[in-house]
Amino acid sequence: MAVENPDHAIRMIMYLTTQSDYVTIHDIHKDPLSGFESHEEIKPALKLICDVLEVKMENDEQSLYRLPRTFDGYRDVFSMVANSEHVYSFLSSNYSQSILTPEFIREALVRVTQTPYFSSLASKYPEKAKPGDTLLQMLAQNPGYPAIAAMFGVSPAVATKLLFPETMSKYELTHPKICLDLTFAADMVKRAPPGTVLSVKYEIVAQGMINMQTSGGTGIP
Repeated sequence: MAVENPDHAIRMIMYLTTQSDYVTIHDIHKDPLSGFESHEEIKPALKLICDVLEVKMENDEQSLYRLPRTFDGYRDVFSMVANSEHVYSFLSSNYSQSILTPEFIREALVRVTQTPYFSSLASKYPEKAKPGDTLLQMLAQNPGYPAIAAMFGVSPAVATKLLFPETMSKYELTHPKICLDLTFAADMVKRAPPGTVLSVKYEIVAQGMINMQTSGGTGIP
């Protein structure tokens, strides 16, 4: 009898990121690139992630599986791989790159504007001057949704901020562009050679200068 192995769940997710359409258990088994040698390995792996998969029936006989194409579905899948060694590969996969459109980023930012912090701000402004709308317009212009998508696609930390805005501090919600830029920079230095020093300077009009310096490097590919 096959035993459920959490590592198999990640393996299955990573395999499904390579698939552009629904697949059956037989499809997975016959594909040598799947890494699964038998149905007895595949079924428990699918069971472990079935709550985040899109499933449909073919001719009322066999189930077909694929990773979800919705914002909430993607967020659920990301949460399963976020703390694994595969997170960078997941973000750069065909699956993620097909999901990370400007529309997806806008949806993520809309979720940011729906946090309690922005709700409390909105109550202080006239109906036609909502802070959330201003945020969306500002980030659409600079750096732009495509640029944010590119950052998201290589930085697990940026992805986490945008998928789970409830984890952002009041300062980060007030200054989202600075938050994303510094989060991205700090994440990228992890991929630099050990001892690398990164210096970032921000000039805030009428508020002086913000300096941040970090060093490190873990050799993450």
